[in-house]
Amino acid sequence: MDFLEVIIPILPMCGLLILVLLLGIGLNYLWLRLMLRRVRACPSCGAKAAGEITETEEIVLSNSVDRRGRKPVRIKETKNIDHYKCSECGHTWTRSFIQKDRIRMDDVNSR
Repeated sequence: MDFLEVIIPILPMCGLLILVLLLGIGLNYLWLRLMLRRVRACPSCGAKAAGEITETEEIVLSNSVDRRGRKPVRIKETKNIDHYKCSECGHTWTRSFIQKDRIRMDDVNSR
């Protein structure tokens, strides 16, 4: 059995796999761009992607240690508030979200 006899049937399958992979990456990129435009849309005038972040606040809600597992884990819960300003009409608004970070204690001690 020659090397070319083995590799030639595999090449179309590899090409199809690479094509599907690139198509998936491209569609994910377009989806994320669309979602970003919707998130930054002005609630007053409706202009898409017009909101620019002018200020960001981070408020620590809780900082605790979870010792239930084999190794302790620090849990930090923060509330992030983003202040936006529309580049079209000048309207200002805020958006907030709560973020929970789980950090292993050995990662904290090595810093």
